[in-house]
Amino acid sequence: MKEYDLSQYILRSGNVMLFPLTREEVHCLLSGVNNFVNYIRLPYFAKKQDSCELENIINAVDMENDYWFLNTQWVCVDIKARAIVGYLRLEKIEQFNKIVMQVTDESCQGITRDDVLDLFYRFLAGNDYYNIIVEDIDKKGVANEG
Repeated sequence: MKEYDLSQYILRSGNVMLFPLTREEVHCLLSGVNNFVNYIRLPYFAKKQDSCELENIINAVDMENDYWFLNTQWVCVDIKARAIVGYLRLEKIEQFNKIVMQVTDESCQGITRDDVLDLFYRFLAGNDYYNIIVEDIDKKGVANEG
């Protein structure tokens, strides 16, 4: 596996921090939330994901590809709560770039789901990703962002 300085992939604004999970970290999450919490050393308050969903992410992540971070899951940390409160990932659907997102509002202390979405959206737009739509897992719908 290529050597990466994973700190260069951290996005931060105010009390929101987002970072991509390596293939190994997604595999750790698949093996169980407790294993992941012990590995990452942060409480995990995001919704539990289906194992098939996590396996699909693992299969999509090629750590030899310089753009691996666009194919993996990102976790959202509420710095004030000192916990992972959600996750995001990018999916390509025809001409659209879809952000799939989940944020556990009741675990947030210093952020909102809009703060999370705004930071990830700005990251994508700054890297020439357009036609972005959002699927908020908590709201079970899709909203156009532009």
